[in-house]
Amino acid sequence: MRGITVSNPKTYVLLSFDELNGKGLAKLKKAIATSGFEVAKITDAGAARKKDGVLTKTFSLTGMDEQVMTVQVNDSGDISGLKLNGKNVPFTHVTTIPDLGRQLAALFKKGSTAFQKALARKMARAAASKDDSPQPKRGVKSSVQLLAEVRQQRDAYKTGIEETQKKADQLTRDADAAQKNADSLQTELNQEQAITRQLKEQIAQLEEAA
Repeated sequence: MRGITVSNPKTYVLLSFDELNGKGLAKLKKAIATSGFEVAKITDAGAARKKDGVLTKTFSLTGMDEQVMTVQVNDSGDISGLKLNGKNVPFTHVTTIPDLGRQLAALFKKGSTAFQKALARKMARAAASKDDSPQPKRGVKSSVQLLAEVRQQRDAYKTGIEETQKKADQLTRDADAAQKNADSLQTELNQEQAITRQLKEQIAQLEEAA
């Protein structure tokens, strides 16, 4: 079984237990992006572990805003648990990859506000610890700066993706052109070989007649 399938008695999406990695989860990443949330990184699942007598693996999705979602998968391919930023979140089984992408994107979006607030509080505490007197404004300013940096990273990722896609498209066009040239040359070669055979036959006939 490769990638993600929906072929199972319960008719909901299963993940390939052996391909919980960037390649095997590419369609899921695309489905999440289509639903309005960009995943910056997929961390491949490690070795399988037994939990309540069932083999499980866990992979993670890191968003452009640095939120982290960990996904636990049973050896049957069922998603058996989700955590977002270290906290359990509800999950409902769905029947298609686009539906799964929409559900995970919605969870990321819902968690974004709380994540940014927690990040702001963390930065405020870090700023206050550097000075005997509390300076909440400095902490808030630092969190805003950090958010701007994260957004810049996101934009850089998007730019990189667009440039890579353009290169891939150009390589595809070049490959198509090369194939057409090869086909044309092969046709000419076949024609020349046919003419050569005809000339050889004519020469042989003339030599016999002479």
